Amino acid sequence: MFIAAMVSLAIHVFFNVSASRAEEPYKKGKNRAIARFFLGTFIGLAGIHAYMTLGTQMALFVCIIFLVFAGANIVSGIRIFKYVRSSLQPSAQSKG
Repeated sequence: MFIAAMVSLAIHVFFNVSASRAEEPYKKGKNRAIARFFLGTFIGLAGIHAYMTLGTQMALFVCIIFLVFAGANIVSGIRIFKYVRSSLQPSAQSKG
């Protein structure tokens, strides 16, 4: 669980940096959406890991809060990715 959380954090950082370096709006939006998705994955896995290691009622409360924020980030990342894919990609294809 901990390794999966660290991998998702590394992927989040990679896509966030590549989004800041991208010139094209399509690549920038796509990379930011993917980064947001993996941020949500990291937050959710970190909350589950905290509950599994501590096992207290307070850790359960923190886990539930983390899962709510993780779900919001994952859903937002998916929606942004769908929006970017549908609105910006056809304009790039019409040029070619």
